[in-house]
Amino acid sequence: QKKHKLLQAEFLHKLYEVTKLGGEFFFKTDHKKYFEDVLELIDEWWLWERKIVSYDYEAESDKFTKNKITEFESMFRWEKLKIHYAEFKKVDK
Repeated sequence: QKKHKLLQAEFLHKLYEVTKLGGEFFFKTDHKKYFEDVLELIDEWWLWERKIVSYDYEAESDKFTKNKITEFESMFRWEKLKIHYAEFKKVDK
């Protein structure tokens, strides 16, 4: 449900405020629409620079590290769901 998604406009603005210039954040989800909505929000504001965007995190083996898999991600991978992954860097407004 959209109301329960963490990365929404208000949270992304607060995250920007508390992150140092050059700071990064990483985002993973199995939900493609949510992933695309977050990318759209970030692009709309120009607050974060895209470093990496992947619609199949595991397939891009140079970025994929098995030691950083969350419990939920492990369940989704077992169900053969693709994991969408992005890295962002804080830039000046």
